[in-house]
Amino acid sequence: MSTHFCQANVVWDKEINQFRTSVAVELNDNLYNTTIQPRQSTLLSAQAQLNTLRLFDGYGLYLPASISSRQVSYDSELNNNDVVFEPQLHVFLSESTEIDFIIRHHDVLKINGDSQAEFLTSRFLDETFNSAQLSLSLGRAQQLQFLNFDLGQSTRKQTQSNGIFTDIQTNYINSLYGHQLTEDTDWLLHGTYQNEQRLALNSMLYEMGLGFKTDFGSTHQFKLVTGWFERSGDSKSKGFYWQLEDNWLINELHQLRFLTSQRSEVATSVKALTQLRTRAEVFYQLAISQQHSLNATINYQTIELDNTSRMNRSWQWQLRWQWQILQDIIAKLSFNQLKTKDNYLLADKVQNRWDLNLEYVW
Repeated sequence: MSTHFCQANVVWDKEINQFRTSVAVELNDNLYNTTIQPRQSTLLSAQAQLNTLRLFDGYGLYLPASISSRQVSYDSELNNNDVVFEPQLHVFLSESTEIDFIIRHHDVLKINGDSQAEFLTSRFLDETFNSAQLSLSLGRAQQLQFLNFDLGQSTRKQTQSNGIFTDIQTNYINSLYGHQLTEDTDWLLHGTYQNEQRLALNSMLYEMGLGFKTDFGSTHQFKLVTGWFERSGDSKSKGFYWQLEDNWLINELHQLRFLTSQRSEVATSVKALTQLRTRAEVFYQLAISQQHSLNATINYQTIELDNTSRMNRSWQWQLRWQWQILQDIIAKLSFNQLKTKDNYLLADKVQNRWDLNLEYVW
C-alpha cells in the first residue's frame, strides 16, 4: 500500500552524507526452506550502502543505494549481487504544497520462503522490480487539514531456474485526506485504485477506508485506517482491509512497536491470480547501555490464494544483540527461526539461522 499513512517519509530539514560497509556470515540449517532433505549451508556476504540527502534552494535530492554480494558454500548458483536504488526528488512549491518524484529499482535473488516467494516451485528466483511515482502533498500536519496524492506505475518480474516466470504490471492512484479533530488527533479518509496485469490476466482493486492518527505526547504514536475493498480478476472478491501502526517509546530503555495489515494483492504464484495477505508484527527493544541493545521481533502471516483452498501460514521470530564497539564500528549477532505451514504439504517447514554482522559507518 503506497500511501503516506503507511510510509516512512524522508525528513527534508537536514542534509545527510553517510556510507556504511558491512560483512556478515550466516549459518542456515534449511537453506531452501523445504520439508525434504533440508540442506545446511554457510553464507558469506558483504554490503555497501550509501545514504545521501542534499538540500538546495527550493528542492532536495535523496539518493539511497545499496549493493550486497553473497557467496554460498553449498550452491554456487545462489552467489549473487543484489542492487537497490531509490532516488527521490523533493520540490518545495510553497509553504503548503510539495511534490515528490520517486524512482525505485530492485534487482535481487530470492529463496523459497522470502517475501513474494512463498509458493516458489524451484529453489530460488531472480526478481527485478521497477517503479516510478509522483506524490503531491497539500497542507501540513500542523494545520487543520492535508491532502496527499500518489500516482505511479510499477513492474515486478520474477524468473525461476526452471524457466517459469511472472510479470506483474501495476498502475495505481492513492489518496489520503486528513482533518484535525484535536491538537493531537486527525481523522483520515483513504482511497485506492489499482489496475494490474499478470501476463495476459487483468485485475482491478478498489479500496475506500476511514481512520485516524493520534499522538499521546511525543513518545506514543498510533495510526489506523480500515475499510472495504473490491477486487476483480478471474472472479470478484470483497472484504475488509486495514493498516495499523502503534509506536511507543516507553522510556529511555524500552521501545515497543506493533504493526498489522490485511490487503488483497496480485499473486506471484501461478496457482491463482489474486491473494489475501494478512500479517502482524511485534517489536521490542531494550537499551541495556549506550553500547549494548537487545531487540526481539515476532511475525505472523497468512496468505490465502483466491478461488483455491490453498493457504500459507508462517511464524517468524528473531532475537538480536547489538554492540557498538567503537563510535563507527557496530557488531550484530542474531538468531532467526521461520516456521511455515502449507496446507498442500504434509509436513511443516522449519528454518533456523544464525547471523554475525560487522558494520563500519563512514
